[in-house]
Amino acid sequence: PPRPPAEDGHGPHRGVPVPAQLPPSLATFTGRDAELAALDAFAAAAARVGDQEPAADPATEPAADPAADPASIPGSASAARICAVSGSAGIGKSTLVVQWAHQVRGRFPGGQLYADLHGFSAEPPLTPHAVLARFLRALGVPGEQVPSVPEEAAALYRSMLADRRVLVVLDNARSAEQVRPLLPAAPECLTVVTSRAGLAGLTARDGARPLALDLMPAPDAVALLDRVIGARRARSEPAAVAELAAVCGRLPLALAIAAGRLAERPGRTVADHVAELRDTGNRLTALAIDDDAASAVRATLDLSYRTLPAAARTLFRLLALAPGSGLTAAAAAALCGERVAVVRPVLDQLATAHLLTHEGGDHYRLHDLLRLYAAERAAVETGPAVSAAARERLGTWYLHHADAAAGLLTPHRRRIPLGAPGPWYEPPAFTTAARAQRWCESEHTRLLGMVRAAAEHGPDALAWRLPVALWSYYFTSPHLDDREEAARLAVAAAVRAGDRYGEGHARNDLATALGALRRHDEMLAELRLARSLFASIGDRVGEAHAIGNLGDHCLSTGAYGQARLHFQGALTVFRAQPEEGRDDWAIRVCETNMGVTAMLAGRAREAGEYLHRALERHRSTGDPVLESITLYHLGDHHRRLDRPEEAAARLRQALAVLDGTTRNPRLRADVLSALARLGEAAAPPDAPAQPGG
Repeated sequence: PPRPPAEDGHGPHRGVPVPAQLPPSLATFTGRDAELAALDAFAAAAARVGDQEPAADPATEPAADPAADPASIPGSASAARICAVSGSAGIGKSTLVVQWAHQVRGRFPGGQLYADLHGFSAEPPLTPHAVLARFLRALGVPGEQVPSVPEEAAALYRSMLADRRVLVVLDNARSAEQVRPLLPAAPECLTVVTSRAGLAGLTARDGARPLALDLMPAPDAVALLDRVIGARRARSEPAAVAELAAVCGRLPLALAIAAGRLAERPGRTVADHVAELRDTGNRLTALAIDDDAASAVRATLDLSYRTLPAAARTLFRLLALAPGSGLTAAAAAALCGERVAVVRPVLDQLATAHLLTHEGGDHYRLHDLLRLYAAERAAVETGPAVSAAARERLGTWYLHHADAAAGLLTPHRRRIPLGAPGPWYEPPAFTTAARAQRWCESEHTRLLGMVRAAAEHGPDALAWRLPVALWSYYFTSPHLDDREEAARLAVAAAVRAGDRYGEGHARNDLATALGALRRHDEMLAELRLARSLFASIGDRVGEAHAIGNLGDHCLSTGAYGQARLHFQGALTVFRAQPEEGRDDWAIRVCETNMGVTAMLAGRAREAGEYLHRALERHRSTGDPVLESITLYHLGDHHRRLDRPEEAAARLRQALAVLDGTTRNPRLRADVLSALARLGEAAAPPDAPAQPGG
């Protein structure tokens, strides 16, 4: 039927109903100030586009500066009319949009249309034609006059909204194709779409402005809990409330469920509820509402998971095997036994579905509740053999990357032999010591997590080899407690495997960790065991490493004569090895230590000869780690000779090496302390490189 004439350009039509279909907003809505402001800015841009005058004749009007007003940029008119709000299941997309829509409903005298499209639901997704029929009836079209042809229904819908200012909320969309027929054409209308999918097509083709929701900030998560359980109760257990927010992963749905369960049980403490949720095997079960299964966290995640293609579901399950919450595309490829180019598009599918967060570059993150859910699915759908193989591939990837880093951090040092990785393996991108160090720092937590996983699940060979390969990083790392833990796990794994070679290396490395922690008696016990193990299998070089470390122990305890004998004995073995496989790094370390021993024993001339010769060799081989250590000792050498200017010069050189090419925070602190004792004001260091890939 023909439409009645409009009363004005934005108001309702005479005799035509004004729909008000928004569902009620939640009284417990909390936070999201930045997202509400973004939606307000979107609406303001739409208002500017809708109210602008007819286009001027370009022949008579000067060209506008596109940068002066976003609405003047080509395509921005459509961008100002559609906003696509995306995020993971339970992140609060619908709650946010409904809350905002109620706040701005007065700006839309033509009404508010709302539809849950069931894109991710136990029910089948609604067809665009079914939604059009609902909207047309709400706009006054009799049911029998709704066109049965979808294209005709869409055309009538657009005609009905042509001169009206209407807010259209399309909730829980499955795809851009489901949404596109429901978009009004009138510039006065606004459309807000929510979806667990990114709806990139809606942005690229229809000019929608994307708004992605992340987890709630910690203060907002705590505020939501306070609002539901009551401020007095929350104030009585502030630490437990903050912990509850963390255990719920700052996911709004999980927070609301946990708070609701507490509100129903006024006699229960928040700490008790946290303890229940701390049981990771029970957490998803506990995050459910009685008699409302659809509102459970697990149920909402099920709906997202089951829409994924098979390859994405497989990768999602395997991600639960990775240590920590984040990983790179290369690590994910190792889990799958594929090349990175094959796996990256699958990672992007998971990110688009908001089951994984893309943090930029090649880095991805799986938040805690999604990780628990992925582990549940893996336990049900992925066999133990498949999981074990994936975990071993990932461990092998970390092992070979750590070994490559060791070759750069301690060049010419003997490394343990490794078998060849699978054909899926791609060498690391880092090619310098500084970049290798940054990789180790960025992966530090996951490397230790991989050691723990190998110690728990096997194989034992990986559990001892990975810490041994990491020794070159730990040599200058400030993570002393982690270094000890990794070494102890390596010892236990080698003992389980009955591998004397591995146990010797692991105990030797544990001894150096204990020495760095100044636990000298324990260090001595481990070195004696390591030496005995190497001797029992005829590994003269391994035994020499243990002897050299016995020299370090003697240095630390003031037994300088014994230290010199140990270093000289180790040097004799190292120098006797064939030149092709000689451990040049160990030789240079022993020579440096011979100089330090002579210095501490008061043999100044001998100390100077050893230290200067070692410095030249470290520089000629491009070893900034040992260069900086030797410069520090030369500074101490000159200080003892009452040469403060020369001492300060050497210490400043050490600082320059540390700030320019290597990270050794413990040595850097020693250098700065030595300069301070000399009365030197060290120049401000260059900003240290940040950890990266």
